[in-house]
Amino acid sequence: MDQVLPVRIETSYGAIELSTAVAISPNHAVTLCIFSPDDSVTVETSSGILYPDSFIVSPDPGMVIMTFYEEIFDSYQIPSDVIPDIGETLTIIGHGLTGVLAVEGRAREQCPDGSFLLTSDLRDGLMGAAVFNDNEEYVGIITRIISRIDSSGNRQQGLSCSLSRSDLVHVVKTGCSVRRIH
Repeated sequence: MDQVLPVRIETSYGAIELSTAVAISPNHAVTLCIFSPDDSVTVETSSGILYPDSFIVSPDPGMVIMTFYEEIFDSYQIPSDVIPDIGETLTIIGHGLTGVLAVEGRAREQCPDGSFLLTSDLRDGLMGAAVFNDNEEYVGIITRIISRIDSSGNRQQGLSCSLSRSDLVHVVKTGCSVRRIH
């Protein structure tokens, strides 16, 4: 999946963090907003390391769209508005310290705001990871790790995932996010 790219964040205090971006147009990529304005953010492509020209930040659920003035992404994927069915198999692709990480997960719960929870092995590199369904549609970005106790007293861990084409179009046009209530 050539549209899934590593993001390198060099913080103002010298630490380096890795995340994942997905090219969603020839000159846009979406990632989790885990950096501050003072951090240096780059995207690694087959053409080299590139600096975004600007950012459009969605305050909720914490995603950012990186904008490049030139069309730099040969391979990109427009997000789907499809919310996976409960039990549907999903593929999660992220970037961690050891390189590209691909794990399988399953949709577990649909949330009223349009996001969904999924289960998967929790590993380094999943925050900000891209989520694809069996049809290879880009259905989400991992926005947080959830840990809770169920009614039987068992600990459940999972990942929260959010993203939709209509939300991204709204963010690009207005710079603001939208919350869907079903």
